Amino acid sequence: MSLFDRHRARLDAALDALARGGVAVAPPTAALDAAAAASFRRLLGSSFALPGVTAPGRLGAERSPWGLDLAVTYPTASPPEWLAAAEAVRADWAATPIEQRVGVLLEALAALEADAGRLAHAVAHTTGQPTAMALESSGPLGFARALEATAQAYAAVKRVPPPERRSAAGDGAPERWFERRWRVVPRGTALVVGTATSPWEAAAAGLFASLATAHPVLVKPSPSAVLPLALVVAALRRVLVEAELPADVVQLCVDTADAPVTKALAREPAVGVIDYAGGRAFADWLDRNAHHARLHLETPGLNPVVVDGTDEPAALYRHLALALVRHAGQTVTAPRVIFVPGDGIEAAGVRTTFDGVAQGIAGAIEDLLDEPGGVADRLGALRSEAALEAVRAAQPLGRTLRESRRLEVPGWPRARTFGPLVLATNAGRERDYAEPRVAPVAFVVATDDTAESIERAVHGVGLHGAALARVHSVNDHVLEAAADAFARSGVPVSCNVTGGDEPGTTLATTGHLGLRDPDFVAGRFRVVGVDRAVEP
Repeated sequence: MSLFDRHRARLDAALDALARGGVAVAPPTAALDAAAAASFRRLLGSSFALPGVTAPGRLGAERSPWGLDLAVTYPTASPPEWLAAAEAVRADWAATPIEQRVGVLLEALAALEADAGRLAHAVAHTTGQPTAMALESSGPLGFARALEATAQAYAAVKRVPPPERRSAAGDGAPERWFERRWRVVPRGTALVVGTATSPWEAAAAGLFASLATAHPVLVKPSPSAVLPLALVVAALRRVLVEAELPADVVQLCVDTADAPVTKALAREPAVGVIDYAGGRAFADWLDRNAHHARLHLETPGLNPVVVDGTDEPAALYRHLALALVRHAGQTVTAPRVIFVPGDGIEAAGVRTTFDGVAQGIAGAIEDLLDEPGGVADRLGALRSEAALEAVRAAQPLGRTLRESRRLEVPGWPRARTFGPLVLATNAGRERDYAEPRVAPVAFVVATDDTAESIERAVHGVGLHGAALARVHSVNDHVLEAAADAFARSGVPVSCNVTGGDEPGTTLATTGHLGLRDPDFVAGRFRVVGVDRAVEP
């Protein structure tokens, strides 16, 4: 049985779910048990092996935000060597039928599914995510993105017409026959640039979409979060070898913070697709310097919240607090700016002042952190000293509603764990509150009214982007006006959602580059017609 046939039921379920607007993915069965922890511990201090890689050079300097020294090293090479290896396998991979490519990807996903517990520990100890959150992002969320991208790519390629024969005659000429074939032509080598906060989940869609559409892929992880993507690349290469396909279809490109290679790779004309999830500064650099490539950029941005009113103030405050506490506000959908009218809102029929709303959010954060496991299971650890410095730099930019202070985590005395800093300010201080920060910092901003809240939020999104906007109101016309304004900006909108994750945050992509935009997959290749004269 071919790999494609082995996993056909899962692919069909994903295609059916996509047609209905959902995502079909069974949660990984692996758990954060003792076996998963032991398997992860065996990686510490090791020389990580990649199937088919014999490069003599090795790099690695990851240190866990929880205080653990990983001391893992990885094989490395140089950009010219990676690019040459990708070019050497490009034609063979492009000639591999879509069914065979998809079969390889689904087989690798199944292998990663069985290894989800170890992968979760790798995510937790390179990003600072709580382990339960890491299992979610490494499991259901990452797998949903990879599976959906694979299914979307399969559907897009299968929409290309099959070969056809036609006759052509005219002006007295004898009838001639020709055959028209359509070729799916990849844009070149693909580059996936990893993120330091959610390495596998953020890379999954771009990696699997490019592989499914016949691109060799260079995976360039963040130097502080190599291990999760190393496990993914190793699984893919292992399946490629077993399928007797070239393993260099996917390569791990490791560098260091002191000697980065990402810009050198991105500038290469052979790189035709770049996926990047991370800070706005580098996304802007790619926009300016990588015009030759198709760019898919995901940046956290402001993720504004417009609060106009609510029938359930306690649920609203807890919902926003959860988003701010989850991995200390370092997730891609964490709110950065919360706009509230300066004269307050209607909350469950009672007029609540601006300070009442702001203190309600700050108090809900304290309540969450006071719950059993609130710090270890929700807050996690800051990914870097730079995130902590961002908190310190923001401190004088507003009136403190809740200070950020170091919190103890049982069992992890060296964990870099700090709660969210919440500041109050006014709408005129945009330069202060609109600076993008992937750190536990949030501003509650007083506006003249809800109309100004929407205007300011949309303006900030235009300048700095967003993965998600939230709106809370008891008035339908406010919800519609805000949804229209954010939709025109290409940002997904969550209206009055206070229970669980908002629709769309599972995939957590910016609206104009999300997986549901056909260009995310179809834009990775071109369809070229080839006509050939044939005998009748």
